[in-house]
Amino acid sequence: MGVGDGVRGHAEGGASIAVVGGEGQGWGDSVSLEDVSVGGVKGNDGSDADEYSDGHDEEASSLLDRLDARRLAEAEKALVASPHNEQPRGHTSAAAAIAFLVPSIYVPSFFFGLGDGTTLALVPLFARSLGVGDTLTGLSSAAAPMGKFIGDIPAGMVYARLGHKHTMMCGLAGYCLAALLTFSARSFFLLFLSQLVAGCCQAMFTVSRSSFIRNEVKGNHRGRAVSLLGGVNRVTRAVGPVLGGAISHAYGVSTPFLLQATLAALGAVSIGVSVKHVAGTVSAGGKRAINGSLFAVFRNHARVFMTAGFFAFAISYCRRTRNMVIPVKGDELNLSHYQIGSALSYGYVLDSSLFAVVGWAMDKYGRKMTAVPASLCLSLGLLLVALSGNGVGLIVASVMCGLGNGLSSGINMTLGTDLAPSGQEAGTFLGAWHLLCDAGASIGPVVTGLVAQLSGDLDVGILFAAFVGGFASLWLAVMVKETLRKPQPAPATPATAATAAVAGGQSLAVAQTPG
Repeated sequence: MGVGDGVRGHAEGGASIAVVGGEGQGWGDSVSLEDVSVGGVKGNDGSDADEYSDGHDEEASSLLDRLDARRLAEAEKALVASPHNEQPRGHTSAAAAIAFLVPSIYVPSFFFGLGDGTTLALVPLFARSLGVGDTLTGLSSAAAPMGKFIGDIPAGMVYARLGHKHTMMCGLAGYCLAALLTFSARSFFLLFLSQLVAGCCQAMFTVSRSSFIRNEVKGNHRGRAVSLLGGVNRVTRAVGPVLGGAISHAYGVSTPFLLQATLAALGAVSIGVSVKHVAGTVSAGGKRAINGSLFAVFRNHARVFMTAGFFAFAISYCRRTRNMVIPVKGDELNLSHYQIGSALSYGYVLDSSLFAVVGWAMDKYGRKMTAVPASLCLSLGLLLVALSGNGVGLIVASVMCGLGNGLSSGINMTLGTDLAPSGQEAGTFLGAWHLLCDAGASIGPVVTGLVAQLSGDLDVGILFAAFVGGFASLWLAVMVKETLRKPQPAPATPATAATAAVAGGQSLAVAQTPG
């Protein structure tokens, strides 16, 4: 369908046609066939066009033909390039959306997740090998989430400037260097600093990844796409702790960080080879821009952050606490690094087996259907960690935590992308969303370690985390509205036909005239 055909197709419906002018003209100059049928068309200079009477379609078409061709061509170009037109890519099915994300998201996420899983249980054990107590052990586990907390908003800004490919590559390259720094650390300060840097780089990777999914996948496919990403992360974490524990047992607690650095580098290379560069956000004036400060985003979406955001904070608190307390509890029970890694892996095996059905359930029945029981199971798992007195009990507790984490597969990313605005503010909003999640992940291990230090009992800190998880499930059930919005078929109206004409020709912005 050409430009003129799109104009005529809508003109016959009796609506007004909003035309983007050339240089010096804006959106909204319109020609209405109602005006034509009564007394003619007003030109830009105020003059009357030829008279048109009812039933003379050929004369109306002739009037439309005389619209300036250059202006229409520029209208087509402006419509395609406008940042306000940014909409999720129209994949016909969830399978098509997932296939599209394989090289750009799932493959680099596999490399990143395997490296992260390899060292998952080793950071608190590394800190303990340096002779620190429970508070600093918790602080070491919180260092990477703290880095993400610091880096989330700058990461959203970097994404807006560089686009998802370059932002993810820079994030993984920096993560590789941070892993090498951790490998060489011989003091708690260097361990903490290297993990802080790793978290900042991880923020670049995860924020750009979420923004890309938001822009490329429609809402009714997004639950499955994001839960599959959560499944990739969980599969790597099922394998990683066993691998890391075996390497640590044989070659020392710092050696697995060399493997982590190698895997991060492979992830960066895979992005560089397979992903087409998409430029950062461009304003209507043609300059790169970052719209929406942190404070403006929090102000504009305050209710979202206070309701759904609190749940994301709380479940992140429990998730990260789980990854800290299982290794430390295992160390208190005098288990080897390999046994501790195996206990974590048992939980992640169950965790990783649920992502497919969870994604389907989230898209079919809503996000809360899985998230509420997930938080309850995670809370019960933490309670069992506190009560465990041997390796078998720790494995049972880890499996229960895995059930809770698996039922929440992709929930934070899905909620964030569901609630994110479209257009230029999306990156900043998702940066703020990740900020809340990472605040919970940062605070969880620190508060758990601090409560344990003050009470003289690790189990007291774990029980407090279990309470947070139970409260989060109640909060989500009562305070948060369902975020799944299934597309509704549009009624057959002239405006619908006009929209179809625009989709076919991508030439004009069309608006139905009131009355």
